[in-house]
Amino acid sequence: MKRPVRTAIPVPLGIIGTGNMGEALLGGLIEENVLPVSRILLSESSPERKTAVKRRWRARFVSVCELAGQCSTIVLAVKPQQIREILAELRGTIRPETVVVSIAAGVPISLYESSFAPLHIPVVRVMPNLPVKVRTGIIAYTPGRYAKKSDGFIPALFEPLGTVFKVAENRMDFITAMCGSGPGYLFHLAEIIEKLCVNRGFSAKTGRRIAASLLIGAGRMIETSGESPLALKQRVSSPGGTTLAGLSVLERDLERLLMKTTGAAERRSRELSGKKTERR
Repeated sequence: MKRPVRTAIPVPLGIIGTGNMGEALLGGLIEENVLPVSRILLSESSPERKTAVKRRWRARFVSVCELAGQCSTIVLAVKPQQIREILAELRGTIRPETVVVSIAAGVPISLYESSFAPLHIPVVRVMPNLPVKVRTGIIAYTPGRYAKKSDGFIPALFEPLGTVFKVAENRMDFITAMCGSGPGYLFHLAEIIEKLCVNRGFSAKTGRRIAASLLIGAGRMIETSGESPLALKQRVSSPGGTTLAGLSVLERDLERLLMKTTGAAERRSRELSGKKTERR
């Protein structure tokens, strides 16, 4: 099956911040042959990270101002609390045609657009989750009002890291709660499975392998079988069998608990976003 045609990524590409997400993006682009390292510029404030990333990828580091003056696409991969400082550095040097892609959690597009006014800088907000580090992430994105014609390359930029899809910005708090925080919920489930195995006399290592295999196997079946999770659940649930006995307990509380869990995370995401927009 042919992959859909994607808009070419405007280069040079600049990545500001080479922590978990920044380096994951850099590695995916290079190893999947999306862009050569010669077409990527990096900026990093931590000398230790800079040394480690330079050694691993042979990439070129420059200042934020140099990067802004040379790059057609700039990815902001810094912590949310660093955004205002970075925007202050970019404001006087960014080129009007540059596309800014932010993966800073909770920072609304309006903050970037107001910071760059009166320039109509195209801004795309992106929410990736931790499994991008192993190329199985979820990456949701929202183009700003000036980026409607500039967001076509976003899938090409992030597909090396996982599944990419577009959402409205008012859905980003839910995406943060479900996809951004979701790996944490599943890690907790794996932790419980490991403990149960240990309680039955298995080693922690074996329990961890069982937990990982269950999560990977179930996920792969959902992804490849073409069947719904409900159909797969019914397929593994023989009448009068062990799965139905376990589900009779699990189904009483799990859906309600997960709704409360994601609701709490979504409210916290809204609170954090509100604080960032109010601090002027």
